[in-house]
Amino acid sequence: SVRCGPQPKSFRVLYLMVTARLDARAEEWIHGELCPGDWVHHYLDVLDMQVSGELDEVSASAEFDVDLHYGSLYYLLRTDLAPTRLSPPYRFADAATLGNLFHTSFCHIENYPSAHKYFLSLKGGKTCAHYSIRARVVPTCEYPFGHDKDLVKSSVAELEIGKYNYAACQAYSYYDYHFTVSEESAGNNLVIEVEDMGDGANPNALQIDLFLHRTTMPVLRDPDHTETTSQSKIYSLALKATQVLAGEYFVSVRCNHQPERYRLAVNIMAAPIADHQYLHGQVSPADWTYHFYHHPASLPKAHVRFFLEVVSGDVYMAMLRKNYPPGFTVRAKNHFMSKFDEAALDQNGKATMVIDYCNAPRDTDIYIGLHGGDYVSEYVIYVQAYNDGDASSLQYGLPLPSAAVTTCEEFVQTRGGYINSTPNLYHIVFVRTIIGVLVFIFCLLDGDNILVCRV
Repeated sequence: SVRCGPQPKSFRVLYLMVTARLDARAEEWIHGELCPGDWVHHYLDVLDMQVSGELDEVSASAEFDVDLHYGSLYYLLRTDLAPTRLSPPYRFADAATLGNLFHTSFCHIENYPSAHKYFLSLKGGKTCAHYSIRARVVPTCEYPFGHDKDLVKSSVAELEIGKYNYAACQAYSYYDYHFTVSEESAGNNLVIEVEDMGDGANPNALQIDLFLHRTTMPVLRDPDHTETTSQSKIYSLALKATQVLAGEYFVSVRCNHQPERYRLAVNIMAAPIADHQYLHGQVSPADWTYHFYHHPASLPKAHVRFFLEVVSGDVYMAMLRKNYPPGFTVRAKNHFMSKFDEAALDQNGKATMVIDYCNAPRDTDIYIGLHGGDYVSEYVIYVQAYNDGDASSLQYGLPLPSAAVTTCEEFVQTRGGYINSTPNLYHIVFVRTIIGVLVFIFCLLDGDNILVCRV
């Protein structure tokens, strides 16, 4: 499925079948392609050569030749079963630095009497790769695949943000990963999602640990955040925008009582949102996701509307606050709070919420905070600034009881929201000093009920 965004787009789709089985007798070159994070598995099956006796009296090695036309990839060797995760030993190849042609071998396959399939598995690197590959059975071993130079020795696999990593773990075992948050991504929301791909329905099949701002995976495994339960087979850990700093992060997945298959992804959701902008977001159970809209001083629009639609899962509550993120502990400072289960449903039966902020202060950040419910939730948020009388041009809005409702205050009174009525409320205070001079003090009560006075 291909989904366009708010603008029409033209595109083309290419379907490519990449041959997995390689013929050692033909020594035929096979073309393949893969992109960052994707897997392609090739294998050489020597069962028929074993049965025919061709391998009985010779010392043979399975050799793979790869002509990397361009791009980069990781590669690793396994017997009988294709790997499900990028775990050592493996190597990295880049056409820009390594050159085009490289070789790797299973040496002395007579030492593996029970094996007849030899896999060369490729995982996409930093750029999409085009390559050709062939397999041969040769009497010598010139390119042993072992713990030598250029071999990745780290036991911590690297995660690419926004890409799924498929893996499996044995009972009571840990699988460790790390990822990097760049300076550009810092200050946004981060969600780590692990989906149990097994057939069972054990809500405690996996354990997810997150370690913040470490240089290595700690030996004592003292995580900063842990998740051990899922009601939907999706385990989720989140960091709100105020917690996400640039640097290294480590994630550990632990299987509990039995082996499990899973997939893991790290996603970044932008915190800032502009006028007339859509954002797709995600919030974890009992965690926060924050977005903020900066209301420019130069924009000739008095009010701001936030539209929210829950696509999957559930959101417990939405809150608004000026200049700072909202929350339960600062509820007296929040300008708006509402549970999502009290919101109206749209014509498609989806949970939606429209929040109007009337008389929004200029040159100010307006934060909206979403607190997760019982399940991992995906949602869409949209912001639009408007003036009274613009009801017909508003992009989103729920059915109103009367067509006469056209002002922001009427919207709020009908559906809920916040009316910022205090910024223009001035108080004149008369103070007579001890020497008999009458002084006028002008006091301004701002949106957080703080009295600011000027003489």
